[in-house]
Amino acid sequence: MGVTSSYRVKANRATTLSVEGTAVNCARTPININKGWTWVGYLPLQTMSVANALKSKTAFAVYDGAQWVGTLTRMTPGEGYMYQSHAPEGFTFHYPEVSALQYLHAPMRTNDQMENVFTPVTDPYSGNMSIIARVMNGDKAVHGVEVGVFAGDECRGAATEEFSSVNTTDGYWFLTVAGDEAAPLTIKVHDPATGETITIQQTLTYTDDATLGSLDEPYIIQLNVAEGIENVQGNVQGIKVQKVFEDGILYIIRNGEKYDATGKRVSEK
Repeated sequence: MGVTSSYRVKANRATTLSVEGTAVNCARTPININKGWTWVGYLPLQTMSVANALKSKTAFAVYDGAQWVGTLTRMTPGEGYMYQSHAPEGFTFHYPEVSALQYLHAPMRTNDQMENVFTPVTDPYSGNMSIIARVMNGDKAVHGVEVGVFAGDECRGAATEEFSSVNTTDGYWFLTVAGDEAAPLTIKVHDPATGETITIQQTLTYTDDATLGSLDEPYIIQLNVAEGIENVQGNVQGIKVQKVFEDGILYIIRNGEKYDATGKRVSEK
């Protein structure tokens, strides 16, 4: 086992592992990065803001052309991270040496977000997948909602809206979804303004270490009934939807208008 790599352990029962060692000279210890995912160790003894495109077990960050944006805002001693490189060849980098004064004055993340309703379960899962998403109502961006990703009734990941320095109008949802094996996933969207939660059964499967969506082409969570009318029920940001059965046929009532399961408007006789 080397200090430049990170590891995960599968245990048959809960246990505590003790690791001893000496401080590493960061300037003399290169971190080798391969194309694709590389498991890297974190060498500095201080917590620092994210300086590389990394993800942890519960969060990740990407570079938007001006700064790093996402749910992973700080790197912490004792934690392992994963670096995804799209460069054609491997490269190396060094962690900076950080003085105690720099550490004391490092900006801390403030949690001024809404009160969350989804509580993700990360244990006992050892893996995760990353989703960079945007919530849309047709061609209109939706703001201020909370998104949860579920496997059955278990929440595997949740996020609220965040903005990049490049796009300050339409936000992103950086979802870290826990898991180990392939499993169908369901998306739920909660609107704190109305208190309503809707379920959107878009086709989505858990895949270990996968990255779905990007800042340029985010994964679209579509609330517009015309895009998936049979899979939506609830009331989020002006969309009032309910399912009804008439003579054994499924219809959706959207804001007083009737549609069939394909999204086609049904003319009333």
